[in-house]
Amino acid sequence: MYTQLCRVHRDGGLLVLLDTPYFAVTDKAGKYEIKDVPAGKYALVAWSEKLKSVKQEATVEAGKAATVDVTMK
Repeated sequence: MYTQLCRVHRDGGLLVLLDTPYFAVTDKAGKYEIKDVPAGKYALVAWSEKLKSVKQEATVEAGKAATVDVTMK
């Protein structure tokens, strides 16, 4: 994550650079979906501008939907 100062916007800006096509932005209810992830074990990282980041393991099995619940504090 990269934070950029901005003279136009009081709170600055937020720019996220990712080296993956697998990412999501939550909806208003906090739900998300990442489609077409190949089978395997992954490190799922969730972050927020105001809350502490969370990193947890996620396992995707071929042909099955994976559910990962993330709690941020």
